[in-house]
Amino acid sequence: MRWCLLLLPLLLIAGEPVLPDEAKTALLAQAKTYGPLPSGPAVIAAWIWGGRADINYKSFFEWDVRLAAGAEARRALKARITTLGPSQEVLRQGTWEELGDLPAHEQQSYGLRLNCPTFGAWRLDLAWEGGSAAFVAGDKQSLPLALAGSAATPLLLAVNAQAEEDKKKKVLVVTWNLWNLGGAPAAGVVQTVKLKDESGKVVATSEVRLKGAMAPGSTVQRAQFSKPPTYTAIAVDVRHDDAGGGKKLVLEPPASGGPDLVISSLTVEGSTLTARVVNRLGKDLPPTVIDLVFTTGGKPTLNLAIPVAALANGGEAAPSIAIKPLPAWDEYSVGWSVAK
Repeated sequence: MRWCLLLLPLLLIAGEPVLPDEAKTALLAQAKTYGPLPSGPAVIAAWIWGGRADINYKSFFEWDVRLAAGAEARRALKARITTLGPSQEVLRQGTWEELGDLPAHEQQSYGLRLNCPTFGAWRLDLAWEGGSAAFVAGDKQSLPLALAGSAATPLLLAVNAQAEEDKKKKVLVVTWNLWNLGGAPAAGVVQTVKLKDESGKVVATSEVRLKGAMAPGSTVQRAQFSKPPTYTAIAVDVRHDDAGGGKKLVLEPPASGGPDLVISSLTVEGSTLTARVVNRLGKDLPPTVIDLVFTTGGKPTLNLAIPVAALANGGEAAPSIAIKPLPAWDEYSVGWSVAK
């Protein structure tokens, strides 16, 4: 009898991770700021954390996610986590976890664990009776992107930027992986590598243009800086021709080093500018404004203001505004302030 009493709690923890209170709070806060829900299933909140040992004394990461069913019920829903390397290769893939039924228009939080070392990118696969969906994220802080709808279009993302300096030759070599997560080649791909100082100011840039189209998959890219200045962060911006001959521009500001309203990306597609933000200040935030400034030769050419609604601590949002075609520019700066 004593053995049964000891083993039962352990089995429950192994099969159904108990979400920490901090994760529960963050998931609910993020979900409230997600915005209009799509008709299909969606990951509307995520909280990722790691531990040094589970009940089998193995290190693990736990993905606490909140899923929205969308317009239809997801019966016999199951999920699988996969960690990805720089070239989209599978590092560690978990088993399918049975989640049960998720009624139409309902939301539910789940905990998924995987014994694995640390990682950068990850993928969440969902399957249910009559359907499936997949989501990919390039880091542990951002909500994953839904791959649905990208089968006939390119979807570019620069990941895993690293630098190696040869002090004798006074040369800095930056490498990164360019991913096309979509199902169609991307033409006219231009990548701008930017070295930034502690304040986020661009101190050096290098532009890399792809020859030909970027097919779905991953490719290693390289840029070189002669006599590089002192820098603290690297950002790689990617843009490409869209099907209509326009440009899609993805800006990835450098990661914040402390509590902040984190602006993880800014995407210009057609006449729409969309920002992805998360409140990491440790407190609720009133309405704010993101200030985005494009410059040429140090002179401003366009100033944009993106209103952001009030965000609870841990909340995420994707505000967007309509814009006119961007003028020529070689640098940009981004910041935020409380709305007046």
